[in-house]
Amino acid sequence: MESTEQKILQKHLARFIIEDVYNTITEDDILRITALNVWSHKGTPLTPGQVVALRNEARALKDSGLWKILRSELLWLARNGYSKSKGESDLVAVKILELLVKTIEEKLDTMTKV
Repeated sequence: MESTEQKILQKHLARFIIEDVYNTITEDDILRITALNVWSHKGTPLTPGQVVALRNEARALKDSGLWKILRSELLWLARNGYSKSKGESDLVAVKILELLVKTIEEKLDTMTKV
């Protein structure tokens, strides 16, 4: 198979896989925090006990050495990716990695607010 045909096939296969994966996750699947102790997940309100448990888990993760190591490694990969990028798709991948770290940090910050 020629290189051009492979690229076309990869592009269509990647688009199909991404659309299939992303179509399985809806807005109801994410954690919603509408007020200090008013949280819902998968469209179901969480009990005060569940909120406290999740808040404690988020605080433990946010303060953990593991998260600090993972965060540093992900950001290093992103910054290293800039210098090694060979095209637009590499730069997009780097920005997605940075967005992932930012999204996790923001969610942990929101979850740990007292």
